[in-house]
Amino acid sequence: MINYQLKRKDISKPQPIFAYITGVFIGSKERLKISIGKSILPQDFGEEIDNYKFNRDRLNKSKKPSNLIVKSVIDKFELTVNQVDLFFNLIDIKPTREEFKVKLLEYLGREVKEIKVTSDRFIDFIEDYINNVKNLRKKNMMKISDDTIRNYLSIIYHIKNYEKYKERVLNISDISYDIYNDFIDTTAQFSVEELKGNNRTINCRVHNKVCKSNNTISVIASRFRFFLEQASKRGYQLHKILNLSDERLVINMQPSSKDYYFSHEFLNNIYNYQPKSKSAVKGKDYIMLASTTGMRFQGVKKLYEQIPQLITTNNGSSFFIIKNKAKKTGIELLSPLMKPAIEVYERLGEFPRLSTANMVNYQIRALFREMELEKKVTMNYHTYGDGVVKVDKLLSDVVSSHDLRASFITNLLNLQVDRFKVQAMTHKAMNDGTAFSVYDKRSEIDRAIEFYEATKDINSEFYRYK
Repeated sequence: MINYQLKRKDISKPQPIFAYITGVFIGSKERLKISIGKSILPQDFGEEIDNYKFNRDRLNKSKKPSNLIVKSVIDKFELTVNQVDLFFNLIDIKPTREEFKVKLLEYLGREVKEIKVTSDRFIDFIEDYINNVKNLRKKNMMKISDDTIRNYLSIIYHIKNYEKYKERVLNISDISYDIYNDFIDTTAQFSVEELKGNNRTINCRVHNKVCKSNNTISVIASRFRFFLEQASKRGYQLHKILNLSDERLVINMQPSSKDYYFSHEFLNNIYNYQPKSKSAVKGKDYIMLASTTGMRFQGVKKLYEQIPQLITTNNGSSFFIIKNKAKKTGIELLSPLMKPAIEVYERLGEFPRLSTANMVNYQIRALFREMELEKKVTMNYHTYGDGVVKVDKLLSDVVSSHDLRASFITNLLNLQVDRFKVQAMTHKAMNDGTAFSVYDKRSEIDRAIEFYEATKDINSEFYRYK
């Protein structure tokens, strides 16, 4: 679609005409503003009553020589836009706005201004982008978490390893479809036993001697494409045969490799254990909080600086609650705090301040090793390029913060707690897309009390309030 507008509405002299092109780019809401190279009096362009909005009939009926020239230029411009659109359709590419603009200027016979960039090296662009994001955050012009910035930085290490192994610099304009795939394939092979990265040990789990997990590579590929998209938006020229909308570039995520949980008896053994090292103490604290609330890592992290609130039921029973907000949906609920979680708060005088999920995983594993847990579990690893690989691993080598949520849900269901009461503490029942959840007007306190009533007398030494 093409709309035309005047630069100004001053009727005393001809005004430049600008075309606004939409609907032909990857970004469905993007539009391209470009001058058609001609000017016209506002009163010849449209009606005063319509604030000189473009009126094609008015222009077509005009016999003024200058208006006939404008009409001819518009007709030629629209024909050229259609030709450019056809060009991209024939090669089966949905162009970016900048790609369409460059090709349109070429077809119009206009000089294409070269966009000067300080460096075409991919790493340089990523570092500049991250620094810019940090500056915008300082000015309160952009909301972005430290975790997201760390995720941005991680792709730099993968690129550096690739560059050193291949002995080449990875420039934005050189990243063709083949090089993109070579980067992914090579990165997948970086491991201690195979292609060891020269830059540093990549901070991603290597699940076996063949290659990395499919999901790890999926995340790396997604971040790689993200920065290529950002480079394109900022005027960098991508390789002519790399189309970021090509579905072949996407690596789909696979199901979790874990099929185990921690029983309430096992968790009670951890509860009764007295850790010796600081790391093990922190690992135990996290387990006590996550396994009794069902919170994910981000939920437990947000407990810091919160103060438990005491709730009293109609029959006189009392228990503590805490806010539990889901990062993905923004839905907030109140989670009852059981004895193991309250004891962590009372001992520290506050909830623990967590850094990263990787650090928490390290601390949990330190606890398991200190307890000399020799239990093994079978992991079904979905590896990139090698299918599903079954590997027996020590639990102390693979346990992570993600395992506690599954343990919370499974244990309570095994202890005959109503399924819907458990769901209410995991955000799912709050927004499951059904009419029932829409018409459910119970308050957060009502749900917390219902969960407390359903769990206060269950047969477990671990899941208790007193």
